[in-house]
Amino acid sequence: MIISPLIRKGQSIHHICVKNKDSIMCSEKTIYNYVGYNIFSARNIDLLRKVRYRPRKIKCCYKIDKACRIGRTYNDFLTHMTAHPDAPVVQMDSVEGTKGGKILLTLLFVEAEMMLAFLRNANDSWSVIDIFDKLYIDIPPFPFQLNTADTKACYTHESNSTLFKNQ
Repeated sequence: MIISPLIRKGQSIHHICVKNKDSIMCSEKTIYNYVGYNIFSARNIDLLRKVRYRPRKIKCCYKIDKACRIGRTYNDFLTHMTAHPDAPVVQMDSVEGTKGGKILLTLLFVEAEMMLAFLRNANDSWSVIDIFDKLYIDIPPFPFQLNTADTKACYTHESNSTLFKNQ
């Protein structure tokens, strides 16, 4: 074989391919792959420059469906807030510590200036659904609708005996 002795002499694969292009019938990339797969007797350690560089990072292979963003953009939020200015705003975010580690799901209630944080094992939609299901069980929704007089009584710290008249 031509390639392994020349690599061991310190020649680069590019130089070997240029000088012996008539006898080598494959590309440089293929030869690099063959050296990486240990097909030749020369190894990666014999390549002077290959040892110096780190392998490239492999980008994430999953793609998010763009249809899930319909009606969920910031412009949609602004149009909703102009139509409903009294609607309470809750901001949700994921805080990642180390890659592949645990993740915090944070819920910020803007008007109340209160933040809830929940620890998750993975950054996926099912863990968020599990947290909201647990919240729904732990803090059930009100079985009655508050009217404006009851709401004013709550905020002014008046007698709130009228709040529980439906129970």
